[in-house]
Amino acid sequence: MGALGTRTIRFLDYWIGVPLCLILTACRLLVAERPGPPRKILFLKFIEQGATVLAQDAMSRVTASVGRDNLFFCVFQSNRAILDLIGTVAPANIFEIRDRRIDLCLIDFVRALIAIRKSGIDTVIDMEFFSRASAIFSFLSGATTA
Repeated sequence: MGALGTRTIRFLDYWIGVPLCLILTACRLLVAERPGPPRKILFLKFIEQGATVLAQDAMSRVTASVGRDNLFFCVFQSNRAILDLIGTVAPANIFEIRDRRIDLCLIDFVRALIAIRKSGIDTVIDMEFFSRASAIFSFLSGATTA
C-alpha cells in the first residue's frame, strides 16, 4: 500500500464516502438507464492486488469477448507492477493513480475519470470489497453497466 496508509483511506472512505454514496444513489435512482451489451470493460482494483491475479480468468474471458483493446484496468501506482508482470491488459489501457500523497491521488482520480469517459468505457467491474471510493469512482466513470 502507498504512503497514504490504511487509516487515512478508511477515514476518508467513511466520512466522505458515506454521504457521497447516499447522494449518488439518489441520482442513480432518478436517472435509470437501460444498458446495452458491454463493449469496453474496466476492471477496478485499487488496493491489494491478490484479487487481480485471481481475476485472470475473468479478464481472459473479457478479452475473448470484446478484444484486448477494449479491456482496461484502474489501479493505484504502488500496485501496478502486478499488471505489468501478468501482461493481460495493454499498458496503454491501464489508468494509474498515484497513492503517495492525497493531493496527487485526487488529481489522478479526476484525470483517470476524464480519460475513462473519453475512451467510452461502458462497463466497470469493481473488485474492491469494502470501499466506497471505488463505488463512487464507478458511478462517476459514466458507465451504465456495472
